[in-house]
Amino acid sequence: LVRGEPITVYCDRNRLGVADRLRLFLQVCAGVQHAHQKGVIHRDIKPSNVLVTVEAGAPACKIIDFGVAKAIAQPLTEQPLVTRAGMMVGTPAYMSPEQADLQEIDIDTRSDVYSLGVLLYELLIGVLPFDPKSLAGGGTGEMRRRLREDEPPRPSRRIGTFDATRAGEVAARRRTEFGPLRRRLTGDLDWIVMKALEKDRTRRYGSPGELAADLERSLHDQPVLAGPPTVGYRLGKFVRRHRIGVAAAAFVTAALIVGFALALAGFLKARRAEAAARQDAAAAEQTASFLIDLFEVSDPSEARGRTITARELLDKGAADVRTRLRDQPLLQARMMGTIGMVYMRLALYPEAKPLLEECLATRRRLLGEEASETLDSKIQLVQLRAVMADYAGGEATLREVLAVRRRKNGDQAPETINALQRLGDYLHERGKIAEAEPLLREVLEARRRTAASDPRDLYDIAAGYASLLQDLDRGAEAEPLYREAERGYATLDGPDGTARLRTLNNLATLLVGQDKLTEGEATFRTLLEADRRIYGIDHPETLTAMNNLGVVLSMEGKLAEAELLYREALDHRRRLLGDDNPETLYSIHNMGGLLADEGKYAESERYRREAYEGRRRVLGPEHPDTLEAASNLGTALLLLGRYSEAEARYREAADARRRLLGIDHADTQLSLMGVAAALLKEGKFDAAIAIRRELLATRQKSLPAGDPGIGSAMSRLGEALGGKGAGDEAESMLLGGFDVLEKSGHAPPTALHDAVERIATYYESIGKRALAAPWRARLAAMPAVPVARSTPR
Repeated sequence: LVRGEPITVYCDRNRLGVADRLRLFLQVCAGVQHAHQKGVIHRDIKPSNVLVTVEAGAPACKIIDFGVAKAIAQPLTEQPLVTRAGMMVGTPAYMSPEQADLQEIDIDTRSDVYSLGVLLYELLIGVLPFDPKSLAGGGTGEMRRRLREDEPPRPSRRIGTFDATRAGEVAARRRTEFGPLRRRLTGDLDWIVMKALEKDRTRRYGSPGELAADLERSLHDQPVLAGPPTVGYRLGKFVRRHRIGVAAAAFVTAALIVGFALALAGFLKARRAEAAARQDAAAAEQTASFLIDLFEVSDPSEARGRTITARELLDKGAADVRTRLRDQPLLQARMMGTIGMVYMRLALYPEAKPLLEECLATRRRLLGEEASETLDSKIQLVQLRAVMADYAGGEATLREVLAVRRRKNGDQAPETINALQRLGDYLHERGKIAEAEPLLREVLEARRRTAASDPRDLYDIAAGYASLLQDLDRGAEAEPLYREAERGYATLDGPDGTARLRTLNNLATLLVGQDKLTEGEATFRTLLEADRRIYGIDHPETLTAMNNLGVVLSMEGKLAEAELLYREALDHRRRLLGDDNPETLYSIHNMGGLLADEGKYAESERYRREAYEGRRRVLGPEHPDTLEAASNLGTALLLLGRYSEAEARYREAADARRRLLGIDHADTQLSLMGVAAALLKEGKFDAAIAIRRELLATRQKSLPAGDPGIGSAMSRLGEALGGKGAGDEAESMLLGGFDVLEKSGHAPPTALHDAVERIATYYESIGKRALAAPWRARLAAMPAVPVARSTPR
């Protein structure tokens, strides 16, 4: 018993795109090929005989009903199928011409290839090559004639005859629109389907395996073996169908016309190929000459003892490209784009900008707004402007590029997936995490389907999606993706590959967020050493590693060493990137946290305010980094005793985070804790107690029993209750919270320290100093903890 549904029903119900339908169809080809290798021809391939089941979460095709199958070399059973003379075996709409011919007894494997072609036709556009009703309406003789002689329209032409409503429905079931679907069919898929449906079986694919191989080539953008039938072939078909009514003179005339057409087509094709070859040769020669002249500066006779740096070569190339290649504007644009991207990777943003802008302008002028090269240039320029904190029009441009590539290439084309990833990354960087998440998830799924063709693409999106999950407080999902990407990059590039180091940085950031400080510090020290060796001190990657090591050191209480790193990173970022660059603002923000840990509260507040105002101005009021800065400015103001100002900043962050991230997110809860702390200082105990009860209830609902997060929430609620004088409940919450933290075995040191401090303070506040004394002694034995929050980048 096979439990499943016909392949056409499954594809339509799940709205599979064209590429996914083709991948499923490849399973069918493999099954029929296997039957042929075992000496069995099915003879009745149709949707009701190809069922789809789901195994281990993936669709699997099952070919059933071999009731009319034919054995090639030996009988299938002891009682062979006996048919009457003149009886057709199979389903007419899916039947090959030779199978419909009652005199034809030599049915071979190519008959199944024809039926597979009919099934593929139906999967692509939802109808059969010949309408079953009209096929049966003319009687058996007419049906046989049509199957043997009439040519069905190509899928792209047939779908063009649908009315708007029907065409829209067919496209929607394939998760696209009519225009992109028709363009996807035109060319390779038309040719492949029509080769499978050839009347003359000698011109069909020789086996299901050959059909599958051509479909694989199409899926991977490789040239297919199927091709459009030539003029000569089509004319020959016409003559054979109407041989009685075609006079000899007409035949000769037609042959002459065909011969002339073929000769002319060949001549024009040769001329075009010759012109293209000359152009390519000229471009290659000019490129080689350009590169030779560029590297001549390192010749000893030219250098005269000086060491020539890569930067000097790059600068010379940037200067030469404008003059040396002016007679080859497209080649000039390509070289400008290449040099511009190298400048960008070296963090030489002002040098990169004019080159990338000129490259885009040239491609727009010569190739048009929607040419693939023009779209590439648009993406590169958006990337450059983003690292320069210029976000004007960036999102709109990336959405425009994605729309064009969807329309021209289809949803599953590599160019479309790349554009989707660029948009998702940009939205993530701009703090639009909810919008970015489904886009990057879709890219990850697409990359996994094609991982064998380019594993680097898979590792790139795994690392990028992990970063987004980390920002969504889904660290458990992010960590395996980071580790997968890090291992993959190491295999491709070795231990010092830049992509591996960048991923290792993000993984270490995640570990620090999980309070795995020792592992985080060791990783960041390794990264800083590698980045200094590879990039030098002024590169953004080096400065990021420097900042992040400083964060871990400050969390471990190594404040003097952390301050040296913070100040060095901040000085370099101000000089290289300017005060308003997001990376500079990270350093400013973290410097404020360190100064608070050192007890320099007034100076801390100035840095925290500069970071908050800068992020609000550059990134917008609801960017995650802006909300983080608002919350941490609240902490600085709280430490200075400016409680109402602190409450305002905490509320700004808490309200936006609750709306954008929900109450369960750690960042939302952190800001709400700040609001409650400010309210306590202001003597607004009822309001503070209400917030802390909500936080405790939220954690009890979302966290397992005994989690240290529950213990911290209990301790904070006990503090608020104690401030109001609610003695029994306050003491119960304070002691119970500490007990949960201690028994968990993995409570953060900060949480344990604060819980002990609250108990001692409570007992002192009610005059029970004897009960407070052992808690004070325990507190004195604990290491100091930071009071402000810094951020790894």
